[in-house]
Amino acid sequence: MSRIEKSIEIEAPLERVFNYIKDLERQPEWMPNIKSHIITSDRKEGVGITTHCITEEGGRRIEWDSEVTEWEENRKIAWECKPPLKNKGSFTLEPTDKGTKVIFEMEYELPYSVLGKIIDMVKVKKEIEENISKGLENLKSILE
Repeated sequence: MSRIEKSIEIEAPLERVFNYIKDLERQPEWMPNIKSHIITSDRKEGVGITTHCITEEGGRRIEWDSEVTEWEENRKIAWECKPPLKNKGSFTLEPTDKGTKVIFEMEYELPYSVLGKIIDMVKVKKEIEENISKGLENLKSILE
């Protein structure tokens, strides 16, 4: 599995940052690769909510369903994609002297065994890292 971790400090109160991030349907506003993120469960918050996400990675449209596996108010939201996609990740928030540190972590595995690993090393991981960095910068710009 490939692993990505990025973080950014946002000069805004932790509660404000969490309240924005927890509205998962707003992710297309700040994550450049996410075209749509819709909550598909009756509840909108907490462990067990489900979502359907559409992204564009490597020039390809990718759709998947996921489930929130951790939800700690004002601290952490983690998710795991449903098969066949192998992807899990989280947003963790930590208070700082100036505001909030947002840590994004993700583990994923591309299909196609050896070919998928080569494509990941050559192109996909770099593109995902760039999208995450840009998304975190966008989040900072919105919340400061």
